[in-house]
Amino acid sequence: MLNIEKKHPFFPSNSSESSTIDDIKKARIKEQWKYKDYSYQQWTDNGFLLTKDRIPSKLDQETYNLVRSKEFKEWFGDWENQPDKASKMIDEDTGEPMVFYRGDKSLYKDAFLIRPEDERTPQSDRSNEPEEALKRLARNQGVFFTDNKKVALAYGRDINAVTLGKYGVDCQKDHPKTFKKMKNWLISFANQDLNFWNKILDSYVCNSGLKDEFYKRNFDLYMIRNGFSRDDADSLWKELRFNIRRNKPEYYINLFIEKNMFDDLIKGFMSQAFKDPDELFSPETRKKWYIFGSEKTPEWSQQFKRLALEYFSEPLALSTVFIRSYNPKVGKLVDINDRPDVFNARLDGHDSYVNQNAVGNSTDGVIGGADEVVVFDLNNIWVVKKEPLGPLILSEYDQSI
Repeated sequence: MLNIEKKHPFFPSNSSESSTIDDIKKARIKEQWKYKDYSYQQWTDNGFLLTKDRIPSKLDQETYNLVRSKEFKEWFGDWENQPDKASKMIDEDTGEPMVFYRGDKSLYKDAFLIRPEDERTPQSDRSNEPEEALKRLARNQGVFFTDNKKVALAYGRDINAVTLGKYGVDCQKDHPKTFKKMKNWLISFANQDLNFWNKILDSYVCNSGLKDEFYKRNFDLYMIRNGFSRDDADSLWKELRFNIRRNKPEYYINLFIEKNMFDDLIKGFMSQAFKDPDELFSPETRKKWYIFGSEKTPEWSQQFKRLALEYFSEPLALSTVFIRSYNPKVGKLVDINDRPDVFNARLDGHDSYVNQNAVGNSTDGVIGGADEVVVFDLNNIWVVKKEPLGPLILSEYDQSI
């Protein structure tokens, strides 16, 4: 757990003891073990590392050496000898820099994304801004992390999580191994079954209930960023709605790609073909998928499902980082979607927002009460490593079918 005030070691320290860890000391530490998120076995596997105060470290050897390096301390602050001048992001158990995690679509990105200032700040003075407008800005303020690895993994697996979104996503750059495979599969399928393909387009874009959503996606989200005008949206709408399809399916697929809507097209395909398409990553519901209007599941069904899972999971990554924050604003159990606290913290000069016990719960299969930290400046993030989640997700999928 993060503690930004002072450390409270679980283990009694004795600086006069020898640095050698003999079997008697190991046995005493094991008997007194109180870390909830780090086991004695993990400590053993990492080489029985101790802090300056003779407290078991939670870090592996490489990270242990990193946080004690001159370069790191020049960035983070000398947390060992001058803690008052160092970052406040300290593990309350060990007194070492706190490790944070994030699951997102950043595997092929050099850095995390922070939105431009005009998307982080209302156009008018905030004192005159409706509170609802400030609430909507909460998730635009910075990069979100958590101190709980399981929580970060849960967000990383969820392709529909609010914190992932589509901001900065490029269907080709973020899917270098699977983009062409998915595109070619859709073209091949569409050419073999034009009637079903047309139903997919109609279902996703052209039904009256989705028209407003179609305009919203194309006009509000893409017009300013990618030059997709309202006239473009109207033209595509009419072309699809009135079955004016003089071009081959590849033309329409390329049109969605051009407007950075390829992911939407895949999900439209899933919505037409399967029940509960949003549950792609859930082992409990994968086997319940069926084809609408069919008593027998076509052979292509399983092939497409695995390909879609491979595509959506390719850019997913679990990042391990350290955070530098000298002036964090602390809240507790704040619903980021309901309150403007994060927005106000940034404008009031804080360099991060710490939302204690805010994320993760037992219904998600993860530990509840994890901390959430919003970092407002990319310079305050030190990336230790970034691991791909795709292989893990595909392995779990293959074992579940």
